[in-house]
Amino acid sequence: MEAKDCGCLVGYNLLETIVAAALGILYVLQCYCSTLGSSLLPVSTSTLLAATQFPFADLFAYVIVKQKITVYRTNAIVLLTLGAGILAVRVNGDRSTGESIKMYFLGFMMSLSAAALYGIVPPLLELTYTKAKKAVTYPMVLEMQMIMCFSANVFCTVAMIINKDFQSYTSV
Repeated sequence: MEAKDCGCLVGYNLLETIVAAALGILYVLQCYCSTLGSSLLPVSTSTLLAATQFPFADLFAYVIVKQKITVYRTNAIVLLTLGAGILAVRVNGDRSTGESIKMYFLGFMMSLSAAALYGIVPPLLELTYTKAKKAVTYPMVLEMQMIMCFSANVFCTVAMIINKDFQSYTSV
């Protein structure tokens, strides 16, 4: 059953628009996890965990869009991960003074989640382009990005309203 054209944008039907909006929300969650994780962890640990986005991206690209794992990509992933690992050399305990194990673990899990989300969004985007069965053109990519950014903006605005963050702003 094919989704009907809703006239949402030039080249998209309703299903493609919903998928793009969901990808925008995934992107917001990735940014949130990354920010919270790096605020709770030292730079060395945060960087090491961020470097795991490359193996995640390679794994998800293999599973979702059936991209082949090549020696060159594997070599690049190993070199990038080792490069990030150099930051951890000679670090005397990476937990900050006064930081609880619970907060450190939360930061660790958030950073790892951010890396996984960062790794899954591009393959899902590629899958969306493939399933659309349309030529991938510059306007199509820009429209997809616009939908993603708009949904991310709406998601953040609603979250700020629920959290009453706008009440902290005062008029000038």
